[in-house]
Amino acid sequence: HKLGAGGKNAEGRHPMSVPIVLGIAHVFYFRLPSSELRSELMSKLRLETSSLDEGTTGFEWLKPVGVMEKIVLSTQKGLCSKLVLEEGVALNAALMENLYVTLVCICNNVPVFVVGKPGSSKTLTMQVLASNLQGAQSPSPFWRKLPALYIFSYQCSPLSTAVGIKHQYEIACNYQKKAFRTMTVLLLDEVGLAEHSPDMPLKVLHGILVRPKVAVVGLSNWTLDAAKMNRAICLQRPSP
Repeated sequence: HKLGAGGKNAEGRHPMSVPIVLGIAHVFYFRLPSSELRSELMSKLRLETSSLDEGTTGFEWLKPVGVMEKIVLSTQKGLCSKLVLEEGVALNAALMENLYVTLVCICNNVPVFVVGKPGSSKTLTMQVLASNLQGAQSPSPFWRKLPALYIFSYQCSPLSTAVGIKHQYEIACNYQKKAFRTMTVLLLDEVGLAEHSPDMPLKVLHGILVRPKVAVVGLSNWTLDAAKMNRAICLQRPSP
């Protein structure tokens, strides 16, 4: 849409209004572990938009209840509708949210931790992304414009070591240097289990998560300590 006075389009909406809502959702909304806390965040955002002068900023259309939630949900649905799922796989709320947040983070090399109880589609998320993002061989024409996804997986356990995690990261980085049209991912599966190691191997993540050379995805059944979680996007699935 063409922009009019004050940087608004023909509908009176600021062109940055939707990106700002999606950005806030990615950083804060998805981090909250319950539906109640997520609703409270959106309520506070609506109060902020209500304090704006009517008709002057292009953000006023976000004031009605449910508008910002609808933006987030419709964006998730729009992106996930392009994914091809195997027969018998249902695109439920948990899987759709996991796919959306993880895909955006991978494409932008932003580290992400996906936290949820067993059965919240964490592993399935990576399987679906890997099967869809295959570069020119992707099953859907939409994804053929993006690089292929190549995953280096590291299975964390109480026996994990900092040397082992860093070695796998370096392998992924070296592969990315030589790869053509490829997005390399370091997948830390069951990363929370490594917290039980007496060697505290996850301390190595403090350096890795700051401007990583490849995408980093951590899957865990519980949240890690703040020193690690604050260095990445965090998705916590609310309990059903």
